[in-house]
Amino acid sequence: MKRTCTVLLALSLLLAMAVSGTSEETMTGVVYVREGGGSLHIRAEESTSSKSLGYVYHNDEIVILRLGQEWSRIFVPKTGLTGCIKTKYITSIRTQAPEAGNTVYIYPSRTDAEIYDLSCSFTVDLDGDGVNEYVSSIINADEYGVEYSSLSIENDLGSSVIYPMDFYDYTVNLCFVSNPTGGAYILISGDEASCDYFTLCLSYNGKQLISNPVMNAPEFETEFYAPGGITGFDNGVITLSGSRDMLGTWYAAYPYIIENGALTAVQDALFRVEVDISDSEIWEYRALKTARPLPAIVYGKLETIPAGVRLILTAFDPALTKAFFVTENGLAGEFIVNFDSNDWSFSISGINEADAFTELHYAG
Repeated sequence: MKRTCTVLLALSLLLAMAVSGTSEETMTGVVYVREGGGSLHIRAEESTSSKSLGYVYHNDEIVILRLGQEWSRIFVPKTGLTGCIKTKYITSIRTQAPEAGNTVYIYPSRTDAEIYDLSCSFTVDLDGDGVNEYVSSIINADEYGVEYSSLSIENDLGSSVIYPMDFYDYTVNLCFVSNPTGGAYILISGDEASCDYFTLCLSYNGKQLISNPVMNAPEFETEFYAPGGITGFDNGVITLSGSRDMLGTWYAAYPYIIENGALTAVQDALFRVEVDISDSEIWEYRALKTARPLPAIVYGKLETIPAGVRLILTAFDPALTKAFFVTENGLAGEFIVNFDSNDWSFSISGINEADAFTELHYAG
């Protein structure tokens, strides 16, 4: 009775923690069947009549994917099994945020994913065979001492694959996304040179890592690299962000999805400028100021923005023909722009950007 009360008290406290804690925390526990040992069925659903997927044994360490009052969904690292057991058999429940040097157990999702750096190692079923691979990084330095990352994949047979990358070590981020045909994709991004962030979509077939193609990437022609670094993954949409030129240089995000094995840019989307227009310092140091009256579309009508107006870009199209903005007094509109690739400059109704604004904030 004492043990039951203790477990119920710990469970009620941890259920509260599960609601208030961050999604990056990992909840773990230990299976308690009975003194002397024993095993439990891992059920496909929360019912004793549900299909048995295998067994978990007394004192097995588990990762808790969902903690419930009666049933919990668990992952067993040593076997790679995922399923349900009754919560009363879970003890030593604790939460832990990923830290450098830790091993993180991954359960890829098609709808959302955590974004990690390479300071941790990961165990995840990449090839869909039901057995986890071990993912880690190897640091290499060039002749100048600059450190770059390589990705290491080790399978259950002990064989490993090294995938070299040209990303600065401290810039690398990655996430794991479930593959509907089995296993998981690795999305990995980093800085190749001077804030030039790119993202790769990789698959593991049990023997080697394969680069998946990139489709319809705006402003960029490459077979395997998408421009920008991973900054979000929600409802199946991957957000890649990086520096983009449009009447200056702006940090902007663009949506992608994984479709038919390819990292594919969402069509008819916009680059969304990631800037907080409620921040007064942004208006002081980042805003554009019109040097002369400029034609713009405001609420569907052609209007003129007077000289001396401060504005910030909020979005622009991949074709670089429209630049959406908001003025300091809250007026929203868009400029029709033309991009000249010969001298890499923009113009608004024939007015060169250098003449349209008092100052342009370009990187590099």
